[in-house]
Amino acid sequence: MLGRPFLASGLTIAAAVLAACACLSGCGGASDAPLPVPDPAAQVIALTSSRGSDDHYTYGQEWRLTFDRDPGAVHVVYYKSNLDVGVAGEGLTRAFLVLSSRADFSWERGGALTLEFEPLIFGQIGAPFVVGPRFPEHVGAEVEPAAVMKRGVSFHVRPPIHPVGRMISPVQMSDPLVTASDGRSWSPQVATEFDKVTLLSDSDTPYLPSQTYRVEVDMWLTASPQDLNKVHIEFATE
Repeated sequence: MLGRPFLASGLTIAAAVLAACACLSGCGGASDAPLPVPDPAAQVIALTSSRGSDDHYTYGQEWRLTFDRDPGAVHVVYYKSNLDVGVAGEGLTRAFLVLSSRADFSWERGGALTLEFEPLIFGQIGAPFVVGPRFPEHVGAEVEPAAVMKRGVSFHVRPPIHPVGRMISPVQMSDPLVTASDGRSWSPQVATEFDKVTLLSDSDTPYLPSQTYRVEVDMWLTASPQDLNKVHIEFATE
């Protein structure tokens, strides 16, 4: 059952302000200037799902809140959950994940909302995994250093790290670590697109000939951080 918004009434606030103005005028207040009337509270006008069934909710599923005006910062507290996954987006549309049977929202511009998700289906929870194609093409491959410098190290992830239509990535990853057989190690910059992850090359830490390189990175689902996949990729340069 979906909860209903519990919002401060703009009419009630305005009435209180007008009463205060009348009192100041009648009682010889120091200023005759009217007090400003605050903007009405932002209210939720739509609640939509990225996908799913009408008869149940899926753990980790993305949902959207649509407001009638910009609510400012939006915060969420999940019932009996310690996951630090906040609300994404800006302007009128904000996204969140279903991580408990109840979620309490509040926002900067005057409102609050409690949502209940029953029944909540957990489904299959597990760590993301690496799939092909990748570059270098296979574990233990020998490649030209110039090719790695040009293309970087890349692999694909399931589920996709940036699915089409999602505001919150379902996959998270640690800072990758590259270690060379000559003892050098560094954390490269990362570029992501849909299901592809690319570790970018850097002229300050070049890939050199006759070296063995080991790439290490941890990956996990946003909704299930306790399940880690420790990815290891190893290749050699000519």
